[in-house]
Amino acid sequence: LSRDLEPWSESFASYRLEERRSLGAAWQLAAKTTLRASLAQAEHDYRNPVSALAAPPRRDTVRSAQLALEWRVLRNALVNASVQRHRGSSTDPTLRFEGTIGTLGASLMF
Repeated sequence: LSRDLEPWSESFASYRLEERRSLGAAWQLAAKTTLRASLAQAEHDYRNPVSALAAPPRRDTVRSAQLALEWRVLRNALVNASVQRHRGSSTDPTLRFEGTIGTLGASLMF
């Protein structure tokens, strides 16, 4: 859990309040294999409009889920893959989005 205040400079807000929540877990499936899962949510609340003619208050929410698999091939070599899903909503209908990201990687440690 975290909460941050950030300066913002647009007509509809002079600062932004951000609240984040996240939860994650890891499971050792085998001696060299780990599965990780995480969920996160961030809410952005834009406050204190600069202009008296500003639009109604804006509030955004972003949610994400991630699943990752890590395989330690050798003591100094690692292969991993993950998939992440994002979804954003807002009181401004033009700012809604969703997407999926997949990654595949390998690391050598010296």
